[in-house]
Amino acid sequence: MNNEGILSVCTCAEVRKAPYHVRLMSPAASAPSALSIRALSFSYPARERANGFHLSIEAFDLARASECLLVGRSGGGKSTFLQLVAGLLEPSHGSIAIEGVELFAPTTNRDLLRGAKLGFVFQTFNLLQGFSAAENLLVALMFSAIPKADWQARSASLLEKLGIDAPNARVEELSVGQQQRVAIARSLVCRPALVLADEPTASLDPENARIAIALLREHCAAEGAALLVVSHDPSLVPLFARVEQLADLTREGATR
Repeated sequence: MNNEGILSVCTCAEVRKAPYHVRLMSPAASAPSALSIRALSFSYPARERANGFHLSIEAFDLARASECLLVGRSGGGKSTFLQLVAGLLEPSHGSIAIEGVELFAPTTNRDLLRGAKLGFVFQTFNLLQGFSAAENLLVALMFSAIPKADWQARSASLLEKLGIDAPNARVEELSVGQQQRVAIARSLVCRPALVLADEPTASLDPENARIAIALLREHCAAEGAALLVVSHDPSLVPLFARVEQLADLTREGATR
């Protein structure tokens, strides 16, 4: 499918005309954090997990253009935490705000908010097979607040910056390292406030993993997006000035 075709496939892109949030008050004077969590509590009942599961975080903040590596044991709640931040799971108590917008407020359209404010890098890339690198970015842009007239230039610019010299090649024809670069470009193409990366190096060999994490950090900073990486890869720890143990957050909270 060519770019002209992909631009007309998803008529649901028209939801961009609707606001993702209906403001009930004037905006705060200071710029809000990309991510702000307060008094968060979430539980899986025992019937869903063998011994049940409870996650509790008193406070967590991540500013625009900053980064954090979140580590923890397998099964300790890292993926649950990401799903809560993405609005895919709803907490039993507390609040999560993305750039000042309460994710679970009755006035918030979470689908539109995700499209406008969140970027995702998945462990297995989750690229659309049969589509080109450029088309994968254009699909993401359909759910953004970026004007349609700017989509082509925006996607082409990011792919070029990330070293994709064959933007019209189908993603399955690209190397694993190139696919990860496309995934990074897709996470940033909508100019998000926050990028969530779930084990972004797990599918890569050590050399491609090193390159991918460097590119992810570099381009998040350049785009002004906060970066939250969840991983159990110990080689990532020395790369991040801020490293949080999920177990420590659940015991003490962390406000920064």
